[in-house]
Amino acid sequence: MTECRKIRKDYFTLYLLGFLALALTLALLQPLANTPPLYGNPPDEHARYLIPQFICKYGKIYGMGGRGADSGLRISYALYNVFPYIVQGYLMRFVSLFTESEVVLLYTARLVNVTFGLLMAVVVYLIGKECSGMTDSVGCSALQ
Repeated sequence: MTECRKIRKDYFTLYLLGFLALALTLALLQPLANTPPLYGNPPDEHARYLIPQFICKYGKIYGMGGRGADSGLRISYALYNVFPYIVQGYLMRFVSLFTESEVVLLYTARLVNVTFGLLMAVVVYLIGKECSGMTDSVGCSALQ
């Protein structure tokens, strides 16, 4: 049974490393400017980045008015789940004590998303493990 748990732990580690490699690649290589080809540049990237920038600059989310609205999409990302934006904004505010580089602040905001995605990958794995209902002996025979 201990060998089976080791195999599962190895698969879990590979799963997380694969996710982390893909997420970091996307976060670090995706451009912010409208540069061709546009397949790596989603149209809402600018609008999603406005809220953390506002929190970084003013230290609050309220009082934003229409500044979170994207004119092309005609929606406001200030109405979405704000917890990631709050974390991004305050982490960007902390990083801005050391540098004013817009690129560093952008990567700081994106790495918060990578961290939340990694935590979600762990939750999905644990839910799948719990819902599978396999015991160690059944799971071990399925892995071999």
